[in-house]
Amino acid sequence: MALSYRPSLEIDERHRSDLRSGIGDTRSMASGASQRQAWIIDQVPVREGDRVLELGCGHGVAASLLCDRLGDGAYLGVDRSLKMTAAASDRNRRHISEGRATFQTAQIVDADLDGIYDWVVAIHLPVLDRGDPREELVAVRPHMTPASRFCIGFQPLDGSALETAIERLDGVLELNGFKVSEVARGDPDGRPTAVVFAEPSDL
Repeated sequence: MALSYRPSLEIDERHRSDLRSGIGDTRSMASGASQRQAWIIDQVPVREGDRVLELGCGHGVAASLLCDRLGDGAYLGVDRSLKMTAAASDRNRRHISEGRATFQTAQIVDADLDGIYDWVVAIHLPVLDRGDPREELVAVRPHMTPASRFCIGFQPLDGSALETAIERLDGVLELNGFKVSEVARGDPDGRPTAVVFAEPSDL
């Protein structure tokens, strides 16, 4: 499968129009996504043909939103919990049957990531939010190119701590071979939320 990498993070005008008109919100509600999940995924401008890796896929709600936009692209969701990947597989039966989605039960450092990804997505992944993700970042970087983007979405319990959390994540990423290129901020359910976009800094 040919991979289509893009040099920038600009969201195309059709996607911007959808967000303004609420099309994204309608699609997200149909998937069972929370406002927070829907807003975070709407910031990630995936396109048909892209390859997406999600770290900590949980019940597969974000997977549904992403796969709906991938067309003939590919999605791999990794979670250490068999219960979560079973639920994600059940939720995304259509995408699996059409060859678009795959779910894998594994620790990130042990996962068979297989190939290069346009987008690596993580939403509320504990090791990124408050742990030491050195090993996870080392495992992911070989599967990215300079044009790939790492998209990390989170919503602190204390909304006033958002900027502190962004600064902490910026430092952690820089120490492990990534640089932050953009930060999207919003309050989709009345609480401050962010998506940090990062790129490999030494590829």
